[in-house]
Amino acid sequence: ACVEAERALSLALGGDCLMPIGAYAHHNNGNLHLSSLIGDAQGQQIIRDRRHGVIAQSTQLGKAAADALLAQGAAAILSSFQDNE
Repeated sequence: ACVEAERALSLALGGDCLMPIGAYAHHNNGNLHLSSLIGDAQGQQIIRDRRHGVIAQSTQLGKAAADALLAQGAAAILSSFQDNE
């Protein structure tokens, strides 16, 4: 469930091994906790999100985290990586 949440976040953001996207999930008492971030190439801008949900909805939790990062401006960071390809 932890890996599913982390991978769902990366997939929703279109992440790859070269993008500074981080996700860490852990479970406790039937709940899943997901901390995530995305940063620009220079490390000057970092956008973070934390959320929790039930283990059975791990993929939805990862997608919701990606949506939250996008709502905070992650799209501009992602496009800067695409422009550099």
